[in-house]
Amino acid sequence: MRRLLLGADPESGNHAPAWTHRFAYRTRSGILAFLHQQARRNLDAHHLGDEPVAWEPPAHWLDALDLPQPSLDLPDERVRALLTAESTERDVARQLRLTVLQLRLLMESRGLSAATRPHNKGTYPRPPRQGVLVPERLRDLYERQGLQQLQIAELASCSSAVVKTALKQAGIARRPRRAAGDLKRSVDPAWLRTEYHLKGRTVADIARELSAPDTNVSQLLDAWSIPRHPPGHSAPLA
Repeated sequence: MRRLLLGADPESGNHAPAWTHRFAYRTRSGILAFLHQQARRNLDAHHLGDEPVAWEPPAHWLDALDLPQPSLDLPDERVRALLTAESTERDVARQLRLTVLQLRLLMESRGLSAATRPHNKGTYPRPPRQGVLVPERLRDLYERQGLQQLQIAELASCSSAVVKTALKQAGIARRPRRAAGDLKRSVDPAWLRTEYHLKGRTVADIARELSAPDTNVSQLLDAWSIPRHPPGHSAPLA
């Protein structure tokens, strides 16, 4: 609420992230009114009813600053007609001959917001899977060859989240996660020390062989006090 009302978190600087401006641009006036109502109730609950919800510093604090002032002679109807679902802040500001900051101040002072875009979730055709993500190929890699999602993602040059979605869409049941402590019980500490420390293999290379996440292999190195590679270490050729 604090971030939505002020445009930025006062404890982390005065530059609002881009998503905050995009949210405020299309936030309906009823939602903004609700947020201000909650802020007012919060002040009242702390016995600060005399404090304004929207606070501006005294003018003498800002004598050296030239703040943008929104034009007051623009009719609401003209501004509202430009705040369509397809409009952007920059386009509207340019048509009104305002800066983006001036437009934001004008919209805030008058309680205006742009129309929201319609949601078309689920109406787009699903793109066909290609390469290793074709259901038959994916089933062979995941079920018959036993590859991990991350390994398949590397083959497909995509993220593991895309592989996860492809498995779901293909109706391929995901394997249960390895039980806690199972990897540690199945790996010989001497083998891991030889492969990593003496042969110089990388964590990622060993993790692929063990069909395990990199972080799990790193945890084994720490648990068994196996020295990490120094900075600049080059792994041997596979």
